[in-house]
Amino acid sequence: MERYWKFVNETIPSLPSHRLLALDESGFATNLALRHGYAPTWNRVHAHKPGRGANYSLISLIHNVEKNGIIHQEVHKGAINTEIFYDFLTKV
Repeated sequence: MERYWKFVNETIPSLPSHRLLALDESGFATNLALRHGYAPTWNRVHAHKPGRGANYSLISLIHNVEKNGIIHQEVHKGAINTEIFYDFLTKV
């Protein structure tokens, strides 16, 4: 672990910031409901629970925030597969 931190502390500052990119893929569901609610004392909470919703994935390519910020992003219904990922990279 010590070798790792030595490498990070010596290498990262020497990298040119204009060449650093971050790629992120995040999934989220649209049918999420709160598990807790608020009601007057001694009353139960009644709420509509959403049905089965769709899942989406967001892919983002982010550059140094001081320069450009988000370079490209896409939202896809369902999971990201190889074809979608490759298509995303070719559009950048």
